[in-house]
Amino acid sequence: MGKAKMYKINTVATFPNVFQNPHYTNPVLLDYQQKPLELKGCWKKDVFGNHNPLVLELACGKGDYALALGRRYPEKNFLGIDVKGARLFTGAKTALEDNLKNVAFARMRIENITNFFAPGEVDEIWITFPDPFPRKGDAKRRLTAH
Repeated sequence: MGKAKMYKINTVATFPNVFQNPHYTNPVLLDYQQKPLELKGCWKKDVFGNHNPLVLELACGKGDYALALGRRYPEKNFLGIDVKGARLFTGAKTALEDNLKNVAFARMRIENITNFFAPGEVDEIWITFPDPFPRKGDAKRRLTAH
């Protein structure tokens, strides 16, 4: 792994707008101080400080959609989710620099989101560019296959 990638992975863990589930077998979410959080049912209030609609962007990569939508719709909360910390770095850093209080990011495996969100808590889900897994044998691995 390159130095730049390691820098991004380590740095994104220090951003106050990023929440991480370090290992998919342990459903614990950590904040930027590495403290465990219980946000299930409390994302709007505890993360965004309001009761506005919550929109998830799954497989968000660098968070381009979450950032653009957050700017365009300040009356909604946007949470970009991706498994790769280095990908989230750009979006999370931009959201902090631009003071976008309605945009945050979570590093977790998408198939585990039910561990972290209460039924009815999420108002919209966006999946713009998930990993396609184009081969027939990988069909079961496609995010949209379930």
